[in-house]
Amino acid sequence: MTGLVTDIGIELGKSLYWNRGMPLTSSQYVRADRRKLALLTSLLCSFFAGGVAGAFGFKQFGFIATLPLAAMLLMFAGVPVGDDLTTLRRRRRL
Repeated sequence: MTGLVTDIGIELGKSLYWNRGMPLTSSQYVRADRRKLALLTSLLCSFFAGGVAGAFGFKQFGFIATLPLAAMLLMFAGVPVGDDLTTLRRRRRL
């Protein structure tokens, strides 16, 4: 997350940078990538919201609140693992 905050700071710095004395067509013209800034900010906010929701769920329900999320992560991780196993089986047949 620290790298994410650093990248947000870089994009904010670019947006505040004053390009004085340069023509607008210059390749050295500094511009902020607003789409990247929006993506990074949404990722950081999602991480924060997930942390708050996890802490709240753990306080209200205890350890059981983590089990549905762990099951969901296990399902997401199972897809690439299954793909890797399928690829490995195909390579062994050849």
